[in-house]
Amino acid sequence: MADLHEGAPIAGLYEPHNSAGQYLQYHYIASNSNPAGSKQRLADAGDGSEYSKARALCHPRSSKYHDLFGYNDLFLVDPDSGVIIYSIGKEVDFGMSLATGLYRDSNLADAVNAAINAKAKGFVKIVDFAHYKPSYGAPAAFITSPIFDGDEFIGVLGLQVPVDEINRVMTGNNNWAKDGLGRSGEAYLVGADSAMRSVSKFLVEDPAGYLETLSALNVKSQTIDDIEHYGTSILEQQMDTEATRNALERREGTMIVDDYRGVKVLSSYSPLNLNGLDWAVLSEMDLDEAYAPINEFKRNILFWGSLIILFITVASLLLSSVFIQPVMRLIGCAKDISSGEINALAASENPGEFWELATALAGMVDGLDTQTKTIEMLSLERWNLLQKLLPSSVAQRLLSGENIIADPVENASVMLTEVIGLDAFAHSISTEQRVRLVNDLVCRFDSAADECGVDKIKFVADCYVSASGLVGGRLDHMGRMVRFALELQKQVKHFNHDHGTDFDVISSIHSGDVVIGTVGSSKMTYDIWGDTVSTANSILAQGKPSRGSILVSQPVFEFLQDVYYFDKLNPDPYSGSLQSLIPMWRLVGAAKQQSEVA
Repeated sequence: MADLHEGAPIAGLYEPHNSAGQYLQYHYIASNSNPAGSKQRLADAGDGSEYSKARALCHPRSSKYHDLFGYNDLFLVDPDSGVIIYSIGKEVDFGMSLATGLYRDSNLADAVNAAINAKAKGFVKIVDFAHYKPSYGAPAAFITSPIFDGDEFIGVLGLQVPVDEINRVMTGNNNWAKDGLGRSGEAYLVGADSAMRSVSKFLVEDPAGYLETLSALNVKSQTIDDIEHYGTSILEQQMDTEATRNALERREGTMIVDDYRGVKVLSSYSPLNLNGLDWAVLSEMDLDEAYAPINEFKRNILFWGSLIILFITVASLLLSSVFIQPVMRLIGCAKDISSGEINALAASENPGEFWELATALAGMVDGLDTQTKTIEMLSLERWNLLQKLLPSSVAQRLLSGENIIADPVENASVMLTEVIGLDAFAHSISTEQRVRLVNDLVCRFDSAADECGVDKIKFVADCYVSASGLVGGRLDHMGRMVRFALELQKQVKHFNHDHGTDFDVISSIHSGDVVIGTVGSSKMTYDIWGDTVSTANSILAQGKPSRGSILVSQPVFEFLQDVYYFDKLNPDPYSGSLQSLIPMWRLVGAAKQQSEVA
């Protein structure tokens, strides 16, 4: 016991305080001639006592099971006093009370008290490792179970867990490589305190090197001394790694961690389901060794892959002479095609797959050229058609992708021209003649609009709608509209002469703000809206104009009164127009200065 204390132990604390205990220790420990560690050889003290007789009967059988299962010790405990009345190992706890003595706080006492308190058949209690002084302070774990004689509770059976058996299982009889753990792998147990519950492989293989490694890792010197003293890492070696923490949190898996030696290892972990023990099992191998097969496989792939690439390269060089000439000819022909020489492939020699490919390529290029010309022609036709239907700027915007066009225009001029006599004459001729007649008249009006710089809006029934100043910001849009109205009178006279008709025109002009835009998608219409259009229409309705009249609104009169003569007109209040009466003027002719110049 002196080895377990820094000072001198007090012998009285380790002696039994009752005569029975003193008797047991005297006859079976003190008078036992066998050396320490072999006291179990004594079965009968030979004192002739009833205890010795009973012990002589049961000791051989108990020893047989003790040796068979490799237990460190086997105990019988009196449930009333807590005294250990039988022990195979006969250590200093033999004859001592676990209820009141020095060992009342030991893990063996906890296990015995649990069995006493349970008093139930089949109850088993296992307690975790702790340093046990009677076993020279070495780590010890115990299993206890109550003993019954029929239904009478007569004692407690205690077993000291065989540490060597646990280590034998975890180390595979120190043959880790045979168990598939290689030269660096090991399997071990850890408890809830993250300390080992089985011995470290590296302590078994190289105790001195193991202790030096711990010292280099700044492990406490007391811990290193205890490991060296007890010859085991159980309860001493801390395994505070992420894998250990995961296992103790009842998780399992595999991961790479730095182990207790500071070496990277591949660690597989899992909790153990042992009643009363919060343990986990881990199996680890140095990362270099664990990945050695993978690294070897990579090297093999690199080696054979390099050989294959080398073989392919050499084969390609050898075969290039067979394929390079047709390919080069094909490249030259492709360059000729890009420069426009579509028939360059026709002169190619050595017909074969490349020649067929080149011929097909030439046909494709020829087809693309034809399609491109067709598309360009259709685009030009579409542009010309849009220009005939719409102003150039509007047509350009539609071609650029605008779907909806609606533009406000400030201060533009709008003219409505009614063809007098057209409707009545059209009913007297055939439909085909009517269409030809109207088409000729509208074409003459369109030509006059182009000459005068006026935009045609539409021709509806017998009314020709036009405007000026919509695009480009023309400042003389009012004057242009008057000149266009005079030109339309001339065109009607020529038309009457050519067709023998008696048509005439009446025009109304007003200036102001308008909105222009396109309406519809499949059959698009270009139109103009606003109060200015309505006012021009009302002038035409309210003015009671005579044939050949050109009517203007007040703004147009004020702008052109120095250029043309105008007569003031009184609007017809019974015209049916929804607008109020509008001031209007009728064009009489050009001003004096213009007449003299003419």
